[in-house]
Amino acid sequence: GEGDGESDDEGDDDEHLGWVLAERLRNARFDPREMVASVISQLGESAFLVVSSFLAVAAVGLQTASRWGRQTMTGRTVAWSANEKVKVLVASAKARAEEASLRSMALRAFRDADISGDGEVDHAEVYCVVLKLYLQLRALAVVTPPSRDHVLKLAKRFDLDGSGHLGEEEFVLFVSVLFENVAARVAAQVSLAGLLSPYLAARAIMRAVDSPSVMEGARSLTPGVAAPYLSRAVVETATTAALVAILVPFTLGIVDEVFDRRAAAKIGRELRRKRRKEEAAAAKARGEAAPSAPPPAAWPWELWGGGGWGSGG
Repeated sequence: GEGDGESDDEGDDDEHLGWVLAERLRNARFDPREMVASVISQLGESAFLVVSSFLAVAAVGLQTASRWGRQTMTGRTVAWSANEKVKVLVASAKARAEEASLRSMALRAFRDADISGDGEVDHAEVYCVVLKLYLQLRALAVVTPPSRDHVLKLAKRFDLDGSGHLGEEEFVLFVSVLFENVAARVAAQVSLAGLLSPYLAARAIMRAVDSPSVMEGARSLTPGVAAPYLSRAVVETATTAALVAILVPFTLGIVDEVFDRRAAAKIGRELRRKRRKEEAAAAKARGEAAPSAPPPAAWPWELWGGGGWGSGG
């Protein structure tokens, strides 16, 4: 009948999308083991790299969040007075600036290297400073120190007076280029040995496995005694080691060459600055006007013959 409260519309019996999604979400269950197994089955050989990268990113994120939380909680325990907060912030900024100052670090290293206490360090002592720096870096990453010849070549470039020793100012210049060189070497070696070489080795092994001719050739060259031990992991490790042995020295040589050229350019600028200071001091001693720096390059309208914007042609 019409008064039974039921409707004859066909659309009233259809389930809406929202109801279906809500029902699926209520019945859904999350199993981490099934998710990991699904990822591994879909990615295949690249699963280990993806999972390890995800775990590394997650660990770095948790460490950063933990450090930020500790700093926040520590900051809340500081005195609540505005003046005291300003003093704490200023003192902290000064301490960080002083600690991060390249000059202060260079002078500290210079005093440690100056064993004789004569205010100069010879080239052999400079190389000892470099080795000491790399020993400290090896606690963080596997890095290869530069060769003795490269360090001595840099030290000779910064020996402005040709005395065979580096004074304080010369040593500060040397350290400024050395630290950039060290940072570039560490970044290059870690990237090649930890990321690029394993990736290239895995890709090469995957391509070799897919090629029947390559596999047959490899089996024919493998001695029968070593065949049972020649697993895919062993081949991939050997390929990675070979790539590291080839790519790392080649790349580090390029890095050293680049910074050797940068050192030459920096020395050229420093020598020109030193010469201008000496000329200014000599002119002052003679009572003459100090020589000025070279004039700046002319503006385009000056080269065209105009005297400026308001010259009127």
